Amino acid sequence: SSPWGSSVQLDGPLDVQMTAQLSGQSVELQKATWRSEPFRFSSSQLTIDEQVVAVELTGRWDREHGRCSVPEATFQTAALAFRISDFRLDPTDAAARVTGDCAFRADLARLGDNWRIPAAPPDWRVAGSALGEVSLVQRDDITRGRWSVDVIGAELVRHTPATPAHAAIPAANVPASSALWREPTLKLLGS
Repeated sequence: SSPWGSSVQLDGPLDVQMTAQLSGQSVELQKATWRSEPFRFSSSQLTIDEQVVAVELTGRWDREHGRCSVPEATFQTAALAFRISDFRLDPTDAAARVTGDCAFRADLARLGDNWRIPAAPPDWRVAGSALGEVSLVQRDDITRGRWSVDVIGAELVRHTPATPAHAAIPAANVPASSALWREPTLKLLGS
C-alpha cells in the first residue's frame, strides 16, 4: 500500500536533465536538475499546488559498499526551500553512519495554502516565516544531531464560519477570523 493513499495524480510539465557517469560499481551524478512549472500533486493524504518546483543535486552512490554521498542538493518552491550539503550515508556492519547539514526556510502561510492535508480542518491557518538548520555528525559510532528553527511573526488563526442569513447577529459583529496565538519571534533548539 502507498503512503500517499490509493490514488495519486500528478500534473504539470516536467523538465529533467542529468549528467552522470555509470559503472557496474557506482553512479556519479555531476548534476541533476528537475523543474516543474506548475506542479500539482494530489492524493488522499496530501495535495500540493506550487507554481514552480525546482530540484538540483550532485552525488555519488557506491553500489559495492552501499555508500551514498551528496555534496550539495537544493529543493525550492515559493512555500518551502531546503539546501543539503555534505550528506553522507555509510552503512557498516554495526550501524549506518549518517552525516550532513540542511538549511531550510518556509513561508508558513504559503505552506498552508499550497501544501494541504485533505483530512485537516480547513478553518485553521498559520502565518509567519521559519528559518532553520539541522546538522548530523558522527561521534563514537553514534549519529548526533542538533537543530534550530527561528520563527518570525508566528500566528495561529481560526476562521469563523459566516453567520447564517437568518441569524439575528449583524454581520459586522461577527469576526471573519480570530488569532488564537501570536508570537513575534520564536526560537526552537534541540539536539
